[in-house]
Amino acid sequence: MPDKQAWDNLTSIFRFKTYATVADFNKDHPGAPAPAYDPKVRIKRWSDPAPQISGEDSEGNPQTTYLCYDGNLGFRQITMSVETAKAANLPPTGTGATNVPTTGTEVLIPCNPLGPNQQLMLRQMGVVGVRNLDVPIDTEPAGAFRESDRAALAEVGAGIKAIKAKLGVI
Repeated sequence: MPDKQAWDNLTSIFRFKTYATVADFNKDHPGAPAPAYDPKVRIKRWSDPAPQISGEDSEGNPQTTYLCYDGNLGFRQITMSVETAKAANLPPTGTGATNVPTTGTEVLIPCNPLGPNQQLMLRQMGVVGVRNLDVPIDTEPAGAFRESDRAALAEVGAGIKAIKAKLGVI
């Protein structure tokens, strides 16, 4: 298993695998294809095969609740019917295609709670990541040469000298 990194992608805390298209979903679920895409319903890129009932709606239908990343360095809970939780709603060709109608929004992706030494933080270029606080970040200034960089440059330099010598351009 690789060493723990100082940063993980936000997807590392997603509770369920996510899918971009029906084909992606169907690869992971042979014999149980994705339901037909409904453009009148928000895109939902995940499915929960065994949702935990957390209550009922006003008509007595079972509901489930998830903790989801809210897009603003925080989390919020969402509640939906158990049937909705079980089914993905995936566009056939992905949302990058201009001919795929959507409602314009997507259902948030459930997350596992952060560990005691984890925090959501902005990384470079405004990308959200999961910071593992028990792993120190390399504190050398950006652009600083390390010993390994010097060794690699010396090796490249020696190779260039050898090539020049063979070509007789020294």
